[in-house]
Amino acid sequence: MTQEEYLKKWRGGISREEALRETWDGDEEIMSAYENMVKLGWEMKEMNVIDDLISLDKSQLTNIQTTEVEIERLSELIKKPCLFKIQGLTNKQVKELEEFHTKYEWEDTMVKGKLTRKKVKKVDAYKLGLEMIVEATVDPDFRDSRLREKFKTENPADIVEEMLTPGEVAKIANVIRELIGVDTNEQSDVDEEIKNS
Repeated sequence: MTQEEYLKKWRGGISREEALRETWDGDEEIMSAYENMVKLGWEMKEMNVIDDLISLDKSQLTNIQTTEVEIERLSELIKKPCLFKIQGLTNKQVKELEEFHTKYEWEDTMVKGKLTRKKVKKVDAYKLGLEMIVEATVDPDFRDSRLREKFKTENPADIVEEMLTPGEVAKIANVIRELIGVDTNEQSDVDEEIKNS
């Protein structure tokens, strides 16, 4: 479907010119300016966000960005650049990870002299950060059987925790947040928790 067909259908089957005439009927100055533009070969284009989005290929909207992050300490150890390939995460991946690392606990508080109980949502930010690194790191793949064997664990997050320093974890977590469009300045508390764990 072309943009023109979409707009025609969207407006209930009328053309742009017909829609313009209906909208501005009675305002001779506007209609005269429009007719002059048409005579000169100009076409009025209605631009709005929906039209812009429809014109994009779906793959452009869902394109996941990737980047590389050098882990300097590991580069020194292996005597060559140690580049981790990191990709952004989808909304679905982030939601699933957050749900997995969220617990609800009952908390008692005093309100106006009365003891009240409410359910409080608690997210384990440290474990969530480790799991996000596992999901977002394309290379090295922390799920690789050789790494699990080397670190004697079946949990890839344990490998991240053992292999990387708290600063390296925070560095990669910041890159992931940038790739998914989260303001890294908002995450300073999480970074502190990771560094102090």
